Amino acid sequence: MFDTQGAKNAGYSDDEITDFLAKEKGFDIGAARKSGYNTSDILTFLNTGAEPKHTAELDALNDAG
Repeated sequence: MFDTQGAKNAGYSDDEITDFLAKEKGFDIGAARKSGYNTSDILTFLNTGAEPKHTAELDALNDAG
């Protein structure tokens, strides 16, 4: 699992961390944001696999990426 807290302690913002993880995992973050997901939901999904409110939609975006 990615050390999110370590990245935050190093000065990275949640948006920067989320963008990094999305790129690493081939996740279409732009589509997720366009669909109304916030950075916190996306970061949780990418970092832990925990299911946010609209899991099926995020999974579909991940499969499309």
